[in-house]
Amino acid sequence: MIALQNNAAGSTRRRRAVGFIAAVTLCLGLVWHFAHSGGSLKQVQSWTAGKHSSELKRPPNQRIVGLLFYGRPVYVEMLDCYVRKNLVSNGGWLDEVMFVADTTDRKDLAFLDQLVGQVPEYTQVRVHKDKGNFLGQWRAANESDTIYVKIDDDLVWLADDAVPRVVSGLISHPEALAMAGNIINSPVSRWFHYRTGAVRPFLPETLATKDLAESEPKGQWRTSYPHLPYHDAHPGKKYDDYSTEIAFPGARMLPLAPGHDSLKWTPLYGSSQYGTGWDKWGNWQAAQQTHYSFFWNVEHKTLDRYWFGSATDGTWDLHNDHYNTNFFAMWGRDVNADLIEKLNKGDEHGMTEYIPEIVDKPFMIDSHALIVHYSYGRQLDKLRHTDVLDRYRALAKETACPANTLKGEKFRWEDYGIHD
Repeated sequence: MIALQNNAAGSTRRRRAVGFIAAVTLCLGLVWHFAHSGGSLKQVQSWTAGKHSSELKRPPNQRIVGLLFYGRPVYVEMLDCYVRKNLVSNGGWLDEVMFVADTTDRKDLAFLDQLVGQVPEYTQVRVHKDKGNFLGQWRAANESDTIYVKIDDDLVWLADDAVPRVVSGLISHPEALAMAGNIINSPVSRWFHYRTGAVRPFLPETLATKDLAESEPKGQWRTSYPHLPYHDAHPGKKYDDYSTEIAFPGARMLPLAPGHDSLKWTPLYGSSQYGTGWDKWGNWQAAQQTHYSFFWNVEHKTLDRYWFGSATDGTWDLHNDHYNTNFFAMWGRDVNADLIEKLNKGDEHGMTEYIPEIVDKPFMIDSHALIVHYSYGRQLDKLRHTDVLDRYRALAKETACPANTLKGEKFRWEDYGIHD
């Protein structure tokens, strides 16, 4: 009888021990999940500038102006959140942001009027693009001792330290013509990102998971498992075995399961060689994989995977190779619209290839100054029918925009009282 009681007591203790271990394991799993899934990200409450490295100190008495090439409110509504955080009045580095508008569309201009009217540091200049060279925009940068930070209107994310880094880099490298950011979704920097471990394995969604996609809760941006299911791809089946058409509106990409997750099966494998050919500019599936990889890196706090260049400060001299001009800092005295016009090569080719050679000043990159560019023209026709922009909107709502700043799940003219 005593033996039976002892056995029963021992069994109870074992069950309690197993239960305790299971509970601890569950708690540790939840802690790991939130630590590695972006669960610690918090809704911002104000426009206060984000945190950046303590060695970045704003240069005293230096005028710094954002030069935002404007024309597309669908992106600018979201970009505004990141730009406002960079204003001096909010603890940032920009004294002013000049919206240089190259549009005659009534609704686009009405939106800009509303936006500029809300922020004292926002101003606008209306120009017309000249010969495809953006000369009108560049002629607005007419203060020689001012540092201008050029910002394209289809940037969908800026790191908290992107503006401070390109400005500081320009000052600390007086030999540079300009200091550019590290562009995520650029056919040039993609070559680096593929090799530094920033790219993750995803494949386009098929009709097989359409119901799951349509039932996904709104406002999601995380792209790892279990936030997204694994793709049902067969091992060894490459991306070019799939249709180049979007399976359905709002189609996602899905992560590949461990053991079947080689990058060589994915779209970026086919466009990861260095260069700027149209096969690299126009592959919308490679662009979607680039964006999904970025979300994965934000979620897992591994954005340093995008870094390259100098071990000291992450800079890279392009040596007159082509680069994209979506985001960079430049002294007003070095802005040479007349030379761009004379070269007749377009501002991007002129500023990154030809002018650096003529004036013997390199166009450089600070690889730690991260920004995300949504799309190039040939990517856009398909990419805009995916869920990528919705995910950037969700990320901005969670990490950059105070509550109720972005009015809905998508950009809508009627939210601003603008109608046809």
